[in-house]
Amino acid sequence: MPQAEGMDDERATPYQPMSLAGLADHIAGSLADEQRVRRLVLEFLTEYAGAEMAARQALLDPTPPPTGDPRWDAFLGALAEHLAFHDELACPPWAQMPDRFLDRWWFLSNTPNGRAEAIVTAPASFLRRGVFIERRDLSRV
Repeated sequence: MPQAEGMDDERATPYQPMSLAGLADHIAGSLADEQRVRRLVLEFLTEYAGAEMAARQALLDPTPPPTGDPRWDAFLGALAEHLAFHDELACPPWAQMPDRFLDRWWFLSNTPNGRAEAIVTAPASFLRRGVFIERRDLSRV
């Protein structure tokens, strides 16, 4: 069947949700804009939550390239471990590498209440990497 005029071949490609490796690429290009990085993380969480369970491992497995910021590299490792645990998937080996852990604590919130909430509610995979995030910030999964 001939292709309709004005349609390009890209439409024939099925939609693929963003992987953590893709998220790392986007983060690397957006480090100067913290709000954009946070929106990208929320976009990933939304896409992950909407993905079929059978497809989720493939969103976690490819090793993300370095973002250029060790804090976000640790965040990605924590997120991979967190998602894998809750979906009973295998935690990708890259998430356990030393460069996915911080030497100093990092709080995503700058407010005293946000920091206190993060200390109390951050998931274990984030705590053990020194990344303090409020559990509700991961509520899309």
